[in-house]
Amino acid sequence: METAEVIFDLKRTKAIYARYFNFERSRELKKVHPRILFVVSGLLIFLGLFLEVDILWIIGSIAAILTGIFLLFFVLRFEIAYNKYIKELERHKESPNRNFQFSFDMEFLRYVSKNSNTEIKWGMIKNYMENGTDLYLFGENRVLLDIISAGIIGKERFEKFRELLNEKVNAN
Repeated sequence: METAEVIFDLKRTKAIYARYFNFERSRELKKVHPRILFVVSGLLIFLGLFLEVDILWIIGSIAAILTGIFLLFFVLRFEIAYNKYIKELERHKESPNRNFQFSFDMEFLRYVSKNSNTEIKWGMIKNYMENGTDLYLFGENRVLLDIISAGIIGKERFEKFRELLNEKVNAN
């Protein structure tokens, strides 16, 4: 069983969550292609003004405004979720039992602190994504279960964990 003593560091944890939310935001934004919407809006505005067809520039202006509102909503959605995580981390910072022991083997992941002992069986992890030195573990319906970072558990353990994770998730 691989074991790592994890000492809670608020600054490091905030940076890990910031990387996660930036990763998710950019991944989701690639699906939308807002540049195309702005180009089409600009083209409609240009054609409407150039050809003196009022309806085209009105539709183009409305499309540009709606695209801008969508992008603001998109950014705010991730910011609100990120701020919820940060507030929870700030609250956790005040807890006397912040540090824990992280371990994993062929059966499960285990988190042990003075007051709790939590186990996550490999079968609960339905998917994972890799972002540099971070692994994002997801359960049902893409619910984030945990973020495993090489900066916290060490590069050697991280590599062993990634190999085991790949084996277990692909076996499911």
